[in-house]
Amino acid sequence: MIRLTKAIVSWLPKSWRGIAQYHINPLILDGFGVFNGQCFRQLIFIDLNKSCRFEAIVETGTYVGCTTQFLSRNTNVPVHSVESDAKNFQVAKRHLKFYPSVHVVHANSVDFLNSLPLAQETRTFFYLDAHWEDSLPLAEEVEIVLSRFKHFVIMIDDFAVQGDEGYTYDDYGPGKRLSLRDFPFHKDPRVRVFAPNRHSGQESGARRGCIILASPSLAPALDSLDSLRRLELSEVDNHGALSDFAEEVAGV
Repeated sequence: MIRLTKAIVSWLPKSWRGIAQYHINPLILDGFGVFNGQCFRQLIFIDLNKSCRFEAIVETGTYVGCTTQFLSRNTNVPVHSVESDAKNFQVAKRHLKFYPSVHVVHANSVDFLNSLPLAQETRTFFYLDAHWEDSLPLAEEVEIVLSRFKHFVIMIDDFAVQGDEGYTYDDYGPGKRLSLRDFPFHKDPRVRVFAPNRHSGQESGARRGCIILASPSLAPALDSLDSLRRLELSEVDNHGALSDFAEEVAGV
């Protein structure tokens, strides 16, 4: 019976598949867990929200809404989220239907960020997690935020943590590794760069890496947090040079 049900669901259009899975498989609502099941990452967000007093939350890559739900429960502000996959969108929309402050749309993240109904002065937390295999809109997403908003904190999921290889990250090939080598945000004068201030061995869940970018206006608030450490330009460049050298040696 289970095999037959799965077979029938697989024949449905993608959006209908999401509706069916929401009702048939409740476990799908757990997704990968809040922030990949990482307790310290959750603490980082709570620290950030307390110190920056965000007025809006923006998420790219809703998936099934697990982290979205956490963001809404731990703030008292509107949460705007986008999911490009039709099946996941249908699951998330139903998962979050009892959260009136959450607004989930089905679109690509770049169009979504360009059309956000938020003022330039809004203190906003951005959680960027829309990258997956052939879809890597990260550089465009960050540029939109930097050009549209004055007061922001951006958390990028699946990103390499400087000096701690225990945090895993996405690598989609040459020029597409989610790291400061291929995405040198630390060289952009419009942001200050921070990383988790806890060793990966002390993190829970999937131990995925992340990086945090802050506007100059909010960076002092992040400097006061024990959960984060600021990355300096010289530190990043020196570590990057050593990493490149190690890769060259390994490839000989």
